[in-house]
Amino acid sequence: MGLLFQVILSLHLLLFHFLSSHSSQPLCPSDQSHALLRLKTSFTSNTEHVSGACNQTHAKTKTWENDTNCCSWLGVTCDPISGHVIGLNLSCSGLQGKLHPNNTLFRLTRLQSLDLAFNDFSKSHLLSLFGDFVNLMHLNLSSSNFEGEIPFQISQLQNLIHLNLSFNKFSGSIPNVFGGLTKLKTLDLTANNLEGQIPSSLFNSTQLSGLNCSYNKLEGPLPNKITGLSKLIALRLNNNLLNGTIPAWCFSLPSLIGIDLSNNQFTGHINAISAYSLEFLLLCNNKLQGNIPKSIFNLVNLTGLCLSSNELSSNNLTEFPKLLGKFSSLSCLEMSDNKFIGKIPNWLYEMDSLQILNLSRNLLTTSMDQFSWNYRLHVLDLSFNLLAGDISSSICNLSSLQILNLSHNRLKGTIPPCLVNLLLFPSLTILDISYNDFSGSLPLGYIKNLEAMKNPVELENSSQYVEFNYIIYSDKFQHYSLSYDSMVITMKGVNLIITRIPTKLATLDLSANSFEGKIPYVLGKLKALRGLNLSHNKLMGTIPSELGNLTNLESLDLSSNLLTGGIPMELTNLNYLAVLNLSHNHLVGEIPQGKQFNTFSNDSYVGNMGLCGLPLSTKCDMKCKQCSSASPTFSSEEKFGFGWKPVAVGYGCGMAFGVALGCCVLLMGKPLWLVRMVEVQPTKRVTRRARKRPRRRMNVQMS
Repeated sequence: MGLLFQVILSLHLLLFHFLSSHSSQPLCPSDQSHALLRLKTSFTSNTEHVSGACNQTHAKTKTWENDTNCCSWLGVTCDPISGHVIGLNLSCSGLQGKLHPNNTLFRLTRLQSLDLAFNDFSKSHLLSLFGDFVNLMHLNLSSSNFEGEIPFQISQLQNLIHLNLSFNKFSGSIPNVFGGLTKLKTLDLTANNLEGQIPSSLFNSTQLSGLNCSYNKLEGPLPNKITGLSKLIALRLNNNLLNGTIPAWCFSLPSLIGIDLSNNQFTGHINAISAYSLEFLLLCNNKLQGNIPKSIFNLVNLTGLCLSSNELSSNNLTEFPKLLGKFSSLSCLEMSDNKFIGKIPNWLYEMDSLQILNLSRNLLTTSMDQFSWNYRLHVLDLSFNLLAGDISSSICNLSSLQILNLSHNRLKGTIPPCLVNLLLFPSLTILDISYNDFSGSLPLGYIKNLEAMKNPVELENSSQYVEFNYIIYSDKFQHYSLSYDSMVITMKGVNLIITRIPTKLATLDLSANSFEGKIPYVLGKLKALRGLNLSHNKLMGTIPSELGNLTNLESLDLSSNLLTGGIPMELTNLNYLAVLNLSHNHLVGEIPQGKQFNTFSNDSYVGNMGLCGLPLSTKCDMKCKQCSSASPTFSSEEKFGFGWKPVAVGYGCGMAFGVALGCCVLLMGKPLWLVRMVEVQPTKRVTRRARKRPRRRMNVQMS
């Protein structure tokens, strides 16, 4: 009996626990459930067109069914007590359609969090009805094709903590309302079409930790004095039209970790920096002048420093304080396109934390044979300087390089042997050593090691640009990426300044040196190449037909060399080839026709007296056509169907047989079998004549 009681009691407790746990999920009010179902029908759902920024895509509204508790629906959050819908997350749901004022979304007035990011609400406006969500603390409408102006009614969202309107098409000016949102901690207006000045009240916010207004058309100066931003961690105003001097407060905010004012029109000097917590200082592409303030070198936490493309100067780079050990975390240093002169200090290239180093377009004079590079560098750009000497073998330590640009200097000598013997550069996609005085032959083994230039599929799967990524943590982390500032490359016959380097851009530029020998056939294995420039060297021999395997090639320049033979027909397989320059060589034969070759002009072939056919005015005769089908060395072989080697072998064997036969005749006399084989016909003729002559003599005697 006691055992039965215990069993019944256990079942009772189990049932009670099940019912209590089941009833712990609140029941969604019917009016809010109906509002959500009507919201579902107001848009179409297509997850195939969801942004690539979404890690996962879910057609969340497809789980919404009638006669079920909406609190269990995907993307819906309810109050645990009342059951009211307080959170709605439909980001990355593939929603498409226009958000109209009568949409039942606006009936969910108790919402505290609303996330509609990464959908397609084309031609939708940020309606004034959003101001009715007075309980809203988190609003994210980024990357959803909203347009129009930001309504003044946004000021009614007094509980708002995080507001993200980035990557839309908002226009007009920034409304002067955000200063009144006293709880606002992060504001992101990146990549819209906003114009005018930034409201000064925004800089008086006391709680703001993250402010991002980059990639707009904002203009005017920043206020000289502010009363807020004491808690600001990240300030990004880059890629606008801001001007005037950079106010001192930008460099003195006590909590500031990252500041990006690059790509504006700021002028004047850089003020002393007292924000010692700074990790990222990005002031590139402005009009700043004067010397670099020494206070920068007290920023021991600095990870990224970009001062490129200004008018900064220094009497001598070696005058900088010795930073080795101070900048233990510095990963990105960009100081290109200024007026720096002198030698590169030793501490700089010994810094083992560096990943990106760009000192291009200055007047630096260091000898390259003194360098001792660290192995972590991903980008090394020293182009357009006055560097001299041979390349130090320490460059072989740079096994992580993606970009190496040493062009337009005074470097000389041969490529270091270690580059030939080791599989050194599996990630290198851009190599430019043009306009120097390198000599010797093109290293076959070195070219074989350029693994990243061989596989275009791997490049397509990598990140879009060569970037230095960093994360600034606040109460809501913010992820930023600093693109490698800029680079001058020769593509399609034109010098281009590329401000963002695509990772799938693979180029090889060895032009304007003194390289000799033949073009290595292994170049045909670098199938990811978009540009190949070997012009203005002393290369000889024929153009390898293997270059026809470079199916991604857009620009090929082999001009001003000593190349001979014909143009390989295989080059007509290059369907993306937009620029071809084979001028000023010794090429002969008929120019191939078809596909991209029909688009090239005379300039592609000028200076080759032996070429004929369109687009040249010189017509091809049969002899010229035979030259084009093969190199001059082998044209006679193809004419007779066999080469000189079989002829030489036959001639040699015949001569040896003749000599041996002659010796036999001298030693043994005329062999009977040889006389019968060789002299049988002449013997008969002699016999007839011999018979006639005696008859004549006999007749004479008888008479």
